[in-house]
Amino acid sequence: MKAIHSAHGVWESVENGYTVPENEEAFNQNERNDLEKLRKKDQCALTIFHQGLDDDMFENIANETTSKGAWEKLQRSVMGIDKVKKRLTPTLRDEFETLLMKEVTNQIKRLEEAVMDVRVIDKILHSLTKKFWHVVVAIKELKDLEAMTIDELNDSLREHEERMNHDDDVEQGRNQWYERDHGQEEQTQKAQPNYKGRG
Repeated sequence: MKAIHSAHGVWESVENGYTVPENEEAFNQNERNDLEKLRKKDQCALTIFHQGLDDDMFENIANETTSKGAWEKLQRSVMGIDKVKKRLTPTLRDEFETLLMKEVTNQIKRLEEAVMDVRVIDKILHSLTKKFWHVVVAIKELKDLEAMTIDELNDSLREHEERMNHDDDVEQGRNQWYERDHGQEEQTQKAQPNYKGRG
């Protein structure tokens, strides 16, 4: 948001805010002109907020009349969702990479270069991170790349990622269960005296 506001030259209005003066009639014409410029900058900044938000976030600031008020309300409403951000980041990153690859493909096609899905699929497979390498090998060995579409590849990669995330969740649950049960055993063993017989 700051970059967009700065590009339009209105970030200062967001930071400093705009206050409606009490007796505007007492101002001379130059002061009124300056005040009108500040008011326009503030309304431009507020409009940028309105245009850049989804419906839910827009509802949070719909009643705000200044850009500073909207910014402060947005900051308060966003606090506390770090866990959600951490959870969504990998998924959004993958979606971004998929969209980016599709956009690159569309640009190449727009330039009238004959791009076959095979070349694009090959580029996608080569651009994947280490966690997907075994999937890349399986796809190359088991599937006919000539007949495969980009959407089919995308579906395969998404399915694999969901399985990996599910497996990670299951493994984490097992670890918590193991730690809980073995932690109780250790406490029980510590609580029991270690008697040795005469034998």
